[in-house]
Amino acid sequence: MEKKKILVFSDVHGDEMAMMRIKEAEKEMETDLLLSLGDLCPDPYNPIWRGIMGVRGNMDRFYEYGDLPFPPRELILSMDGRRIIAIHGHEYPSISPERGDIVLYGHTHVAKSEERDGVYYFNPGSPSRPRSSSGPTFGVLDTESFTLFSLLDFKRISTLTFSSSQ
Repeated sequence: MEKKKILVFSDVHGDEMAMMRIKEAEKEMETDLLLSLGDLCPDPYNPIWRGIMGVRGNMDRFYEYGDLPFPPRELILSMDGRRIIAIHGHEYPSISPERGDIVLYGHTHVAKSEERDGVYYFNPGSPSRPRSSSGPTFGVLDTESFTLFSLLDFKRISTLTFSSSQ
């Protein structure tokens, strides 16, 4: 069976150069989905912002979305039997995470990967306004792990592998 891969990013804040680089990473990593965790703040008339699934960030309410769909506050996805809860991170999700779930969030601009009480939490940092020594980053989520990459050279920074028991 083909492995599913999601390219996860957050807090682009309308930076077209960062978004172009994310689109390059999408091709390089051969991902199946681009998932924004909010604060996309796109120019709705530039086609670079098309084809992105995402959630609404605290800054997105200030931007014109034109004919692009205004993002929801959260998304629930699934992959390989795991529930994926995608939020921006300035609010708590309406659904409580359970053992084996994956919570994707942004907002802080700081990349972080951790497992707490059987729940996996991932923040891909920011490709345009990073607030950590990792620089501009994005993540790739697949059925086995979450890997953080540098947006500058697409090199792996870290990987957190999921436990086989959910």
